[in-house]
Amino acid sequence: MKLQIVFLMLPAIIVCQAFDIQGLMRTVFEILDANLDGHISRGEVSQFFQNHDENYDGVIEKNEFIDAVNAHTVNTDPAMIPLYYNLFPSLDIDSDGFVDHHDIDQIFLHADADKNQQVTEAEFESYFMQLILTHIG
Repeated sequence: MKLQIVFLMLPAIIVCQAFDIQGLMRTVFEILDANLDGHISRGEVSQFFQNHDENYDGVIEKNEFIDAVNAHTVNTDPAMIPLYYNLFPSLDIDSDGFVDHHDIDQIFLHADADKNQQVTEAEFESYFMQLILTHIG
């Protein structure tokens, strides 16, 4: 049984070793934590998405998501772009082709494990590692 679990997780393990996933998550957390208090608030997430809505239509489309990640990630490895694309559908909770305020609310609700209206770095890493493990492939 344990061997089966290892084989099922092998693609995720390979991707995590091939890319600095922990470093990427730390960087994204630091970007979202605009006031640098060690927590991400719902307002900080909304502000980030509002700042990266390139065409001001109130939603983040896939290309805007990639541009936002690349704009804030130093020396982005081009090989990471397929991983971002694979994660985008999981951020588009209602599968309508873009991330809007409804999706942001749902993402924040899921990431805020202790439901205190703030996402710690540990909660952030746990939630997004789960997304990575779920959507690799």
